[in-house]
Amino acid sequence: CTSPNGRIFFAGSTLGSVEGNVPGGNSDALLYLYDETGRRRAWTVQAGGAGLDEALAVSCFSDDAYLVAGYTNGLFQ
Repeated sequence: CTSPNGRIFFAGSTLGSVEGNVPGGNSDALLYLYDETGRRRAWTVQAGGAGLDEALAVSCFSDDAYLVAGYTNGLFQ
């Protein structure tokens, strides 16, 4: 999704380490935020437990908040 100020969010999953984050298990949920140009990554969140975890969608709101939907097959620490 694209936020009201033009920042771009991507949701998905990874099977390994992203930007030095320690993987939590089989797969981890992943959220990227890019700047308005789409060329520079502002931050990355990788989260998951021992099982399968995936971020399936992200929605942006007018107050610049966002909501991530997905699933987990384990506990987040």
